[in-house]
Amino acid sequence: MSAKVFATILAAASVISAAPFQPRAVGSSKGFKLVASIAGASKDLSVPIQGAYLEGAHVGAGLNTAVLNATTQGTIFYQNGTAEEVQQGLSTIVSDGGTPLYPYGLRAYLNSTDAASPVALAINGGVGTTGVTLTKPASGPGELEWGAASFIACDETLLYYGPDWRFAVVKDLVASPAESAVPDNCVQINLVPLCTTLNDLPPGSVASHEFANEVACYESLSDIN
Repeated sequence: MSAKVFATILAAASVISAAPFQPRAVGSSKGFKLVASIAGASKDLSVPIQGAYLEGAHVGAGLNTAVLNATTQGTIFYQNGTAEEVQQGLSTIVSDGGTPLYPYGLRAYLNSTDAASPVALAINGGVGTTGVTLTKPASGPGELEWGAASFIACDETLLYYGPDWRFAVVKDLVASPAESAVPDNCVQINLVPLCTTLNDLPPGSVASHEFANEVACYESLSDIN
């Protein structure tokens, strides 16, 4: 190796070693948004997935299909449950909607004929499915979980909106191994919490924040992306 080449490599190494490590900023909040991070193989889909927010696409009275949207600020959620329910993984993930404000919980389903086939999540009126909650890792924010299920986002249409609108529909996938079972129009994702303010409820609200939990969450979208 020539002295010139060695000097070039040494210079490059010194630049890399001098670059400061930028840790992801972690905070805590009762309110959070759920942001998608691609966990499996990336695919060329017609709808953006990475960094998109979880929200509901209205499909009926009090009914919303869970989708990802990269063009809005997303829905504010909170983890609802007593300390014992949270410890046992029996809390729920809830948002507030309607007039007066009413709880809209994240609901997960199993396919009634084929449990291995993914089913779309929903954000429907009510407290949501028990056990759809945030993991509690030893340090840092967790991610959305429902038992052994993985989550996928699928490039699809919704009957309510017709064939010209495409959505990133979020579904649970209980097949194992999950990666081999991901349909061609879907990618495997994690849904991680982004800190935001949980506003006080106005008088007359049906929803309650009495058991809204403080959770670890990322402080900015760049910390997730």
